[in-house]
Amino acid sequence: MAKTNFLKNAGIYTSASFLSVLASIVSFPILTRLFEVGEYGMLGLVTGTIPLLVGIGKVGMQHASLRFYAEINSGKSQWSSPEYFSSLYLTLLMAGGALFLIWNGVVLTVGEMIFSEPTLCMLFVICSYIVFFQILESAILNVLQAQEKAFQHTVFKVSKRFVVLGVTLAVIIFYRADLVPYFVALAIAEAILILGFAVYHVPFKSIRFSFYRTGLVKAMMVFGIPMFGMEFGGAIMNVADRYIINAYLDSEALGAYSSAHTLVNYAQNIVATALIASAIPTFLRLNADQSLHEAQRFLTNALQIYIWASVPIIFLLASAGEAGLRFLAGDGYAAGAVVMPWVAAGIGLFGVFELVAAGLYLSKNTGKMFYIILGTAAANVVLNLLTIPVFGLIGAAFSTLLCYVGCIIVSYQWGSRYLHIQIPWRSLFAALLAGTLMYGLLDIWSPSQIFWELVYKGVLGVMIYSLIVLLLDCNARAEFDRFLPQRV
Repeated sequence: MAKTNFLKNAGIYTSASFLSVLASIVSFPILTRLFEVGEYGMLGLVTGTIPLLVGIGKVGMQHASLRFYAEINSGKSQWSSPEYFSSLYLTLLMAGGALFLIWNGVVLTVGEMIFSEPTLCMLFVICSYIVFFQILESAILNVLQAQEKAFQHTVFKVSKRFVVLGVTLAVIIFYRADLVPYFVALAIAEAILILGFAVYHVPFKSIRFSFYRTGLVKAMMVFGIPMFGMEFGGAIMNVADRYIINAYLDSEALGAYSSAHTLVNYAQNIVATALIASAIPTFLRLNADQSLHEAQRFLTNALQIYIWASVPIIFLLASAGEAGLRFLAGDGYAAGAVVMPWVAAGIGLFGVFELVAAGLYLSKNTGKMFYIILGTAAANVVLNLLTIPVFGLIGAAFSTLLCYVGCIIVSYQWGSRYLHIQIPWRSLFAALLAGTLMYGLLDIWSPSQIFWELVYKGVLGVMIYSLIVLLLDCNARAEFDRFLPQRV
């Protein structure tokens, strides 16, 4: 039953991720053609900084909201639902407001000394409004995720993505193709949609200052602030290389790298975001309602499914990444293709962090997660500073991949002290071998036209990979046999 519910929610989240990626693919070629390569690099720098600031503003409460809701909902906590909602929402509103004031103060005071492009200062001021409303959005979506309301979560994410896409593209196409109008339109659209969403999904009757409990907030922060290091460090790893590329290379190199990174994120997030978003709440519910053994077995199975789904993306990007960049972004961005498989491998590897570190999460030993991620982020910054001036874009990609490898190894070793998760090595080796064979076969011949090359490699690649995995992996065949009768 738990596994069926997980697959159902994963399917819903996957659909949402796919539709969001579809919207992004529509906007991607438009943005890369309306903006110069250097302008697109600045756009990538700002949009990469927004998640970093949102992570700071959430002060780890988004992670605590999942963990504490499971206990409160199962009646195993001393706190009530009104106390939970009041403490969560009011804390995040205050934290978001404080971050808004501090960030604007920093940008307006020292921004011009840090950034060579004056436009960047104005863009960072505008993005502070986006950050504030995304902090509120995160609170609402995390509660829906904790309640396993995947459908409501999905409807909002997809609707918001397409509405924001329409508004921003309309502004830059019919008004002016400039970064400032683009981000102003983005901020206004985000604010209206998130406030409208809050009206329907925030339990205002349960939110009172009289229900605000400093003890609950303290407990949530003790759990969540160390995990804030996870999100903060992850955001640092996502954006630090771009700042260093901007400093040591030029805006065109930044634009090429940002476009490649963006395209990889589109591909990997279909898998990673969907599976992790549904796996963690299911894992916590199984542990609360059934047994630790059932939760442990579920995580092993979720990791196996993640491997099957994420590995082919790496090899498909290695084979068709340059064609994808040329088709969607244009020839000016093709220099970024060389980093795509390495960036995809890093992002795909980091996607399993919450699964392999579940023991630390469950035992509330989140301080170690804090050290792991911040240590990884620090190492990433150092390696990028050493490699980018010498090796250029490929140095950034390799540095990030090496840091992700170290992060996953350490998190698995530490997490296994509290909850051992069996790594499905057979499935991993089968997936890697299938991906390698798929890459080799696709490289033999491909159509000369870029569009048909993408279609050919995408369709045939998935078919080849799936058949080889089913042939080599008995676990994949067993899953296929269990799944097929439900659909036939």
